[in-house]
Amino acid sequence: IRDVQEIALRYNEVHPDKIKLWRRELRMRALFPTVSLDYDKTIYGIAGTSTYDGKSYVGPRDWGLTLSWDVANLIWDSHEDDVDTRSRLDTQLRINILDDINTIYFEHLRLRQALRNKSYKDENDRFAKELRLRELTASLDGYTGGYFSRRLKELNKTK
Repeated sequence: IRDVQEIALRYNEVHPDKIKLWRRELRMRALFPTVSLDYDKTIYGIAGTSTYDGKSYVGPRDWGLTLSWDVANLIWDSHEDDVDTRSRLDTQLRINILDDINTIYFEHLRLRQALRNKSYKDENDRFAKELRLRELTASLDGYTGGYFSRRLKELNKTK
């Protein structure tokens, strides 16, 4: 179950490591400047002035580069609120996914055991249990990107 949970959390991008990475990247963000690149041309003269006789002149094309730091971000970055909010949402989603995974996984185990022990009433009951087992497998594959079925096949080959 732990492997399935771990894969499901990573596959659905709600693993707690993701939030730790966001926080680390946010701290690093304060060290990097905001960069502005500018390409413009200078225009001289104002209409109606005597100096330029009402004409304007286009000067050379200029490149500009501006770097700026918000030193306050080293102490508190306003984006931390966003990370906190997303963290809470991720935690709730993670709990929901783990609840679903646990329910599906253990129902899958019970059905497999029932089919192995031939504890079914008749062929229709057996068919219904096999069908439900496939449905549960498909759900676990959906949560894990197909890992569950691949792992079952690997385990069955080693037996």
